[in-house]
Amino acid sequence: MPVPTLHPRLFTHLLAAVALATLVLWVFLPTLEHGWAPLDDELNFVSNPHFRGFSLDHLKWMATHPRGGHYIPLSWVTLAADFELSGMDPRGYHRTNLLLHLANALLFYALAWRLLAWRAEAAVPDAARGLAAFAAAALFAVHPLRVESVAWITERRDVLCGFFVLLSLHSYLRAAGAAGRRRSLAWAGVLLAFTAALLSKGIALVLPVAFLALDLHPLGRLRLDPRGRLSTGARSVLLEKLPFLVLSAVIACVTFWAAAPAMADRTQAGLEHRLLAAGLSLSFYLEKTFLPVAIPFQVPVLRPLTFTGDPDAVLRGLGFLAVLAAALVLWRRRPAVPLALAVFTAFVLPVSGLFQAGPQLVAHRYTYLSALPLALLAGAGLQALARRAGRRYGRRGLAILAPPT
Repeated sequence: MPVPTLHPRLFTHLLAAVALATLVLWVFLPTLEHGWAPLDDELNFVSNPHFRGFSLDHLKWMATHPRGGHYIPLSWVTLAADFELSGMDPRGYHRTNLLLHLANALLFYALAWRLLAWRAEAAVPDAARGLAAFAAAALFAVHPLRVESVAWITERRDVLCGFFVLLSLHSYLRAAGAAGRRRSLAWAGVLLAFTAALLSKGIALVLPVAFLALDLHPLGRLRLDPRGRLSTGARSVLLEKLPFLVLSAVIACVTFWAAAPAMADRTQAGLEHRLLAAGLSLSFYLEKTFLPVAIPFQVPVLRPLTFTGDPDAVLRGLGFLAVLAAALVLWRRRPAVPLALAVFTAFVLPVSGLFQAGPQLVAHRYTYLSALPLALLAGAGLQALARRAGRRYGRRGLAILAPPT
């Protein structure tokens, strides 16, 4: 009787999923014993009775109260569910954070696989693509900058928003390739997941930028002619973003309302400070994503930044602009590079010093979503190396990922 064997692609996915789950649990399982962080956790949970249950009063508070400058009603709902299951035992809350982050790592692996396979050449075997997708997911999932979002219960909004953002992206890819009723259902899924992401954390309001980036590459739904003008049919692709832009505008208004007290406290931070702080944030997050050494916990705002008094901030901002300019040069040959940096920039700007609303210039938690395009770019680079090595060397070097026959 023949012994059943796994399909090679299925084996690759299973191996990658098991390895990724093992890696995430190995790194973050100790967070279950971290208790309530002495920062915002005690304020948000230990001394806050308003999230403890699902009565009408509790639900009204979740829907209308922007605690700490954040409007996150859906995040509060999940925290209330934790209370129903675990009471005030912080391990239950940490467990949910960890499970959401693990789900995000697996969802991102699947997303990376789909995008890397969209226009990949035949010279790239499934094993090489699987390794590239795994590398992208691992870079995102266990990077030192993820610790704050996963280990800090207050940052439930990060991992929950990330979950729905990734679901939105998967649904968007499905909608782009569907027709008829399936397309309508897929678009409904995109809109539903996007709405859930917005209600988890307002940073999701820039997700339409990622949709447009996907339309340009690799989907090719938006094309530029030699003069840089949009191709025929671009209007319908742009119009379909209108519901998302309306929702983003609403959440942007709510977010500014929620953050107004924190922003008002720092009205002395003028345009000069905001521009320098934004440039510093962008360069810092880009640098520390690919060179994660000597990462400070936070960089506090000690005084307003100035062009004459803070040459380091000026150089960092100019350096990031130089990176963007270099990426634009690659537009025709490697469109993924400038598009990834554009999406990264879009996710950083709302939480950069451009809208100063806190005591810090940079913070680890602000990289949870902005790291996704950078990690995907790293995976694409690894796949490009495999493609250059050719089918022969790729198969030999990645033979461990192939199932036994």
